[in-house]
Amino acid sequence: MAVTTVTSQLAFSVYSYSSAATGVGEAGRVDYDSGAGTLSHFVRSSQISTTVDGNIAGLTPDPKVFWFENDADTADPGRLLVAQTYYDAAYGPANQSLFSVYRASDLTQIWPTNDAAGVTWDTTIVNVYDIVTLKVGDIEYIYGIDYDNHKVFRVKIGTDMNDNELYTFDSTASYTYTGSSAYTFGQDIETDGENIFALFLNTSGSYGGTYANSTIVRLSPNLSATTAVVNTSLAGNAVSLVYWTGGSGENPTPYFYIPAIGGPQNYGGPHNPDSVIQRIDTGLTTVQTLLINEPIPDPENPPTPGLNDTTDYYSIAFKTDGAATTKAFILKGVYYPNSTTFTWRLYGTTLATINTGAPNGVLISTLIRGTAAGTYPDGYLWALFYNAADDNVWFVRGNEIVIYDYNTGAPTTAPSLEAGPIVMGNTPASNLAPSGYNLNMGGAAIYGIVGTIGGAQHPQGSAAQRAAAGKAEEEK
Repeated sequence: MAVTTVTSQLAFSVYSYSSAATGVGEAGRVDYDSGAGTLSHFVRSSQISTTVDGNIAGLTPDPKVFWFENDADTADPGRLLVAQTYYDAAYGPANQSLFSVYRASDLTQIWPTNDAAGVTWDTTIVNVYDIVTLKVGDIEYIYGIDYDNHKVFRVKIGTDMNDNELYTFDSTASYTYTGSSAYTFGQDIETDGENIFALFLNTSGSYGGTYANSTIVRLSPNLSATTAVVNTSLAGNAVSLVYWTGGSGENPTPYFYIPAIGGPQNYGGPHNPDSVIQRIDTGLTTVQTLLINEPIPDPENPPTPGLNDTTDYYSIAFKTDGAATTKAFILKGVYYPNSTTFTWRLYGTTLATINTGAPNGVLISTLIRGTAAGTYPDGYLWALFYNAADDNVWFVRGNEIVIYDYNTGAPTTAPSLEAGPIVMGNTPASNLAPSGYNLNMGGAAIYGIVGTIGGAQHPQGSAAQRAAAGKAEEEK
């Protein structure tokens, strides 16, 4: 069998609300061969839950995937956490989530060891939106944020007497934030290697309703509320926290870059004039606005969606420990002309260019003129993941996955399609999942380990990398 050189990998999960039964959701992986410029669907061959498409199957209708490392396995530490949100038949409040862990290189289940559907951690953990890992003393923890219960929690990574991996919920450490709005949601979580940072949304709770300012909270590793630092001045409906170490200067200033939709995900137009990209220092002292949107002077006659300054900011991705002059990618879009067709624009630029908009923000059209653009009518997950191995981005657009690159320099140069698309469909060899359940992409996670597949060893490879993911709005 010929060896395929894989330089990066992306895990994905698919969901379906056409059925409330278990056994509908799936999770899988896409591999990128940068030499051949091709994307391929990894076909899982191990364990009993394998189906015809080779994915991890038999999951609840709404699973999400997250990549992390378990350093106890020095030969192959990459892991995938699958968090299964489970609604009852009436799709009321979510039930307690199920969790399972898989070896990332071959999608073999590691925990629980009997290939069970998963285990529960706590009654308050029902809809996990993101995780990070942080070592505290000699103990490695997974820190997660729950959307529905706006709660930060942690899970101890360990082993039992037989050296089997264990993931134990820490009931003594948690943090719950409740804002002044009717409803608060936990949106994203990050770490700077010392503290935990959590992003919360404050909303009216109704579809299409209002959003108050978003909130960022800095927490010590023990998640104590008494030492929390809270800043409530981020823009409404903030999508994600993207950490930048501050570059390679002598005294770098780290920041979190934060795209915000600014309001509800409208469809049929218009865009949100309050949609922005902001940044905040890790001390959470000062919010700076970098990029803004055009106002809507006449709500009865809005501008045509799809133009540079009349779509919403959804995602930003870049090398987290790179210089300000290295590549950065921005995704803007709006659902137009209906609730499923997404009109999008992808920008290639640098952080240095974006930073020139501080502190009050400028229109993106004044800084970046070259864009890739299009529409896609199927699916609701729109996300960028910076790929450190190839210096480009994975672009999850609705129900398909592609890779784009951008050669820095000329502001009129548009990002170029490098590989894909790979899509949902009924052909297991080339597509992500069968379409019989009306499946949609619901989550994605970039791998921090690369290697080879096709009969060769899958070695420990590149350093871990983080990237931005524009998550689908829960109320949509």
